[in-house]
Amino acid sequence: MTAPALLHDGAPLAPQDLWSAWSLDPAVAVGLVATAALYAGGMARLRPRSVRRRAARSWEALAF
Repeated sequence: MTAPALLHDGAPLAPQDLWSAWSLDPAVAVGLVATAALYAGGMARLRPRSVRRRAARSWEALAF
């Protein structure tokens, strides 16, 4: 029988400690910002060309 894989050892984090447990990796942050910028640029170009002038509703674009 194998032992379960644990992501961390010790007690689980308390809710107030969750924000301090995150690490902000610059490569991930740059990737997320670049993806959001490309998406926003694509939506800005797509909306005027849309037949109904509505490529996606605002909430749909923000849901991305």
